[in-house]
Amino acid sequence: MKIKLRIFAIIILLISLAEIAFGLYGITIVKKISEFLEFTVVLMRFEYDFDSYNWSMHWLITCTLITVSGFIGAITGFGLLKSKEWARKLWLIQITVILLIYIILYLGDFAKYAFETIDIFDVLIAFILFLLSWYILTRQDLKKILAT
Repeated sequence: MKIKLRIFAIIILLISLAEIAFGLYGITIVKKISEFLEFTVVLMRFEYDFDSYNWSMHWLITCTLITVSGFIGAITGFGLLKSKEWARKLWLIQITVILLIYIILYLGDFAKYAFETIDIFDVLIAFILFLLSWYILTRQDLKKILAT
């Protein structure tokens, strides 16, 4: 079971490092993306006006949250590699919150522009990771390993 825990911890670490990279990259290129979207909206003559400042702030907040989630996930992944009980609890809380956020964003339809929407595929991926996390990290034999 300890091998499965280590593999799961490495998967969490890889996902978290990808989140950090994406979030930091998104923060650094927000101006370029905003200019491109503004140009595209004018070029394609969409029916709505594009608010560059509003979108940029939305993107910065989103990327910051993704980066923070990645850092928390990375800490959790390292904790699970070291078989720490606090890391198990922290990951279960984090993945539950992430799933709830995805469901709320999907059902709430808060996106101002069509290209900002959460896809059902995103929700399904989060749900599968949620199920795997709860299945793997709540098993009794794993709890014994983490207790020692």
